[in-house]
Amino acid sequence: MKELLQLGLVYTLNCNASCGSCCFECHPNVESKMKLEDAFDFIRQAAESLAFNKVGISGGEALLYEDEVFEIIKYARSYGFETALTTNGFWGKTVQHALLKLKLLKEKGLTDLIVSTDEFHQPFVSYDYIENIFIANEIVQIPLKVYDVVIKGTPIHPLRKKYDHYTWHRGSCEPMGRGKQTIHADDYIYGDFSGRCTNANKLTIMPDGSSYPCCSPGIQLRGMQLGSVFDLSVDQLLKVKDNSTFLDIMIWRGPKWLKEAGEAMGCLLQNKQNKYVSICHLCHEIAGDVAFLERMEPYMKDFLVDINYSKYLKL
Repeated sequence: MKELLQLGLVYTLNCNASCGSCCFECHPNVESKMKLEDAFDFIRQAAESLAFNKVGISGGEALLYEDEVFEIIKYARSYGFETALTTNGFWGKTVQHALLKLKLLKEKGLTDLIVSTDEFHQPFVSYDYIENIFIANEIVQIPLKVYDVVIKGTPIHPLRKKYDHYTWHRGSCEPMGRGKQTIHADDYIYGDFSGRCTNANKLTIMPDGSSYPCCSPGIQLRGMQLGSVFDLSVDQLLKVKDNSTFLDIMIWRGPKWLKEAGEAMGCLLQNKQNKYVSICHLCHEIAGDVAFLERMEPYMKDFLVDINYSKYLKL
């Protein structure tokens, strides 16, 4: 049975914060935002495709438009979708205020809340605000995940020990977006970048309608773009996704395999580094290297024959 996908709506690039790690370089003066009626249409198309089981809403900071977010959650739930919302918690000024917001989110049908909080968010959203949300959620009980982005020397989050019963994800900052401009290369935590991509189980739509197959920080690159949802239907975009040679190689072989295959043929990435934060980091470097992709295109089509044979053997 084919795995069901998540429809990701990056509802806005507007944000109350200008975090040094932000992959989309969001800040308060960005006006890019999805129209509510377009979000409804994307959800409707996703439901009709029968390929999805979840709708995720993020930004920027989507709750700057909270009334619209409430409507999106309610609309998605009317189709039976699970719903997830990512927020920086700027609305947790008091426990009472956080309690009211959480109750409204649960009433509209939110099934997962993701709170981004770390040393990059803290100058804009106090840890006190985040703790107010944690305390309030002890009453409301929305399944809650905490995303904590780190670099070398980052201490354990001050709220981690006290609220360890929530699901914490401590992830290394990726050198993309504003992070690539503001964080020194030596401060990143480099690690294993072997293996295959396991995150291409999404259709992420940006405010401008461009769409991508995952939620990686580096998705806004030509090599990753599936097309515009204003030019192609959701069903058509899924077909583009399914027929993407590059994506098939990422899923079945992985970016390290493609990099090394290129090196064996004399096709080198322009950025000749040999250490990466993650699979996503290397995939981002490959997808952004137009010359490498153009030189490797005929070889990738040959690789795809072997990949399709591997798929056949798994049937």
